Amino acid sequence: MNPKYCVSLETAKRLKELGFFQTTDFFWIKASTPLGNWFVCPKGFFKGMGHTAQTFIDRGDCFAAPHVGELGMWLPQFYGSWKALDDEKCCPKGFICEGQENSKAFEAETEAEARAKCLIYLAEQKLLDLGTL
Repeated sequence: MNPKYCVSLETAKRLKELGFFQTTDFFWIKASTPLGNWFVCPKGFFKGMGHTAQTFIDRGDCFAAPHVGELGMWLPQFYGSWKALDDEKCCPKGFICEGQENSKAFEAETEAEARAKCLIYLAEQKLLDLGTL
């Protein structure tokens, strides 16, 4: 999967701090590669290593990297996200996520990041019960 469909490493770390699920289809994993020290891999990656993702999560070498679809399932009812039109001056970054109950809009360069920003805000404000996701 293209990492742009998943949250960034920094966002993945914040989602974990707030108590969001660490069981997703993709993960940021720490490893030395020609592309850097962190990369996105599918959950099936761990089977070939004889471990589970939880082994790496417990060591701090792995964070769930939810993709845009998973994040959409976690959004409360009446929340949504969309790509801003080119002529929309209100969102220079590209994507918007907001809900009818909340006038606050969240902008980001990717839809996954816009949705994650919204979820982080809702969790921080105690407007989202993580136990019901």
